[in-house]
Parts: sequence; structure tokens; C-alpha cells
Amino acid sequence: MAAATPASVKKRKNLGFATKLKAIQRVEAGGKKSTVADDFGIPRSTLSTLLKNKASIKAKAAEQRTSGVCRVRAPAHEKVEKALYVWFLEIRGSRNIPVDGSMLMAKARWFAAELGEENFDDNTG
Repeated sequence: MAAATPASVKKRKNLGFATKLKAIQRVEAGGKKSTVADDFGIPRSTLSTLLKNKASIKAKAAEQRTSGVCRVRAPAHEKVEKALYVWFLEIRGSRNIPVDGSMLMAKARWFAAELGEENFDDNTG
């Protein structure tokens, strides 16, 4: 008897903000949703979700840092993240001091203690 073949499973597609924005613009320009969905290789329900969230997608796509990013997640400790980023820009920009991972982690721990962040875990991930 022959071995059973696994059912074909569609692979998930992660669309970047630029692609999402193009799909939204095509629908807004009068394109049929089914045609646009087929052209981008996504289900119509996914396109409907993009259209439902178009305000936030347009805002995020307008930011320069999201050019190749598919998802934007909020940091767990936003205050620490912002303070660390400002510190990093100051150290690298004005003083041109090389910064490694251990320096970043130590400074993140310091900012977390100063800002009173609870449950701060300084991991590399």
C-alpha cells in the first residue's frame, strides 16, 4: 500500500507595510477586492482585515523605520526602551564610543531601576 501524502497546507505570508499599503490603495482606487486579493496572493478575508485597520497601517507605513518590517510590536518596558535609545544615540553620535551588548544590558538594568520598572528581564531577545 502506498504511503499517504500530507494535505497541502498554505504557507503563511507576512506582508510588509509597503505591500499592505499598496493593496489598500488599489482597493481605494476602485479595484475589486477579489482581484486585488488574488494579485497579492492573500485571502479576501485578510484584505478585509487590512481595510478595517487601514488607518493604523497608513500611519505605521509613513514612518521611515518600518520599511521592511511586517509587524510592529510595542516594547514591554517602553520607558526603559526610550531612555536607552536616547542614551545610545548620545553615546554613538556625539562621543562616538563603541557600544556592545553587555553595555546596553547594563544600562538597561540601570534605567529600569531608576524608572522603577518592575519585572524587568534584561535578556538578549
